[in-house]
Amino acid sequence: LVGGDHAVGVDAEAEGLGEHGEEGEGELDADLFLLVGGEGVDDAVDGAGGTGGVEGSEDQVAGFGGLRYQLVWVDRTGRETPVDTSFTFRLTQALSDAGWSLSPDGTRLAIGLNTETGDAVWVKPLPNGPASRITFGADAQYRPRWTPDGRSVLFASNHLPYGIYERRADGTGADSLLVRARFATQEGVLTHDGKWLLVRDGGNPGPGGRDIYGIQLGVDTALRPVLATRFDEEAIAPSPDGHWLAYQSDEAGKTE
Repeated sequence: LVGGDHAVGVDAEAEGLGEHGEEGEGELDADLFLLVGGEGVDDAVDGAGGTGGVEGSEDQVAGFGGLRYQLVWVDRTGRETPVDTSFTFRLTQALSDAGWSLSPDGTRLAIGLNTETGDAVWVKPLPNGPASRITFGADAQYRPRWTPDGRSVLFASNHLPYGIYERRADGTGADSLLVRARFATQEGVLTHDGKWLLVRDGGNPGPGGRDIYGIQLGVDTALRPVLATRFDEEAIAPSPDGHWLAYQSDEAGKTE
């Protein structure tokens, strides 16, 4: 959600951004949106050697085969501007759970990348700072989301116990489990006041497969259902004022 009264998303059929306002009109508070665009380049090579990372590499390439991508800014007219042409990468492969998140101050990007060491969360200073890996381990980590203060990043992991974890954005310290979940496929995002953690939990995509739950941190001891229907709900985006929740659902017969 942008500005609290408009939702912005990608329309797969129209191959572009779509904007939907609560009242049908109004002004957006943001003029630029950060997207990941595919270059269609096969057989990417990890330019950082044995570390499997992109930090300090000459061509800053992450991944080993398949599509590479790059970051672009898109304004409200649809015009694209590359962020850093030297930074191309391969997105998270585990469960197709690719994801990226812009920091609250707009200066850093948290993104799930796939390298020769597997899937992990990285943080890149914008526009052209080197990306640094902040999560480690043999299991995949993916779908990063910033905390409202910009100090930490939330992410999901295939590590047991399944759930939403938190890690400092500079990579120091250890992973902290915020809430347990039933399955490895999930996403989590904090409301802007930091009081509620919203989680998408459930099995595979499809009717009734995934639902949205919430937990009031420091108050609740278990997840509460927010949207738990016979349909599939995902892609959680709370509004800045905490009054609205944008999400995807297949209630209309296709994902919208």
